[in-house]
Amino acid sequence: MDKDELIREISDRTGYTLQDTRNFFDNLVNVFSEAIEQKQEIDVRGFGHLRIKKVSGGLHRFSKTKEAKMYPDSMRVFFSLSKNLRALVKTNK
Repeated sequence: MDKDELIREISDRTGYTLQDTRNFFDNLVNVFSEAIEQKQEIDVRGFGHLRIKKVSGGLHRFSKTKEAKMYPDSMRVFFSLSKNLRALVKTNK
């Protein structure tokens, strides 16, 4: 399902117009983007948890090239679904 299909599905289920739904979705993405930029966590009960973690840089060697390369410190963004949504994956094997 792509963005347009998702917006259409939400619009159909809620009865809101496509434009209102698209506006809501775009603003939701903006809120997540700003939280990432400001390194804020978001926890939405029943949906998931966005967290940002500092990753230490250093010398890393990869098996394909065997060359060591120095990587700087960086940030990683994690989004994990809530337990009730993760449980759906386990029950629908």
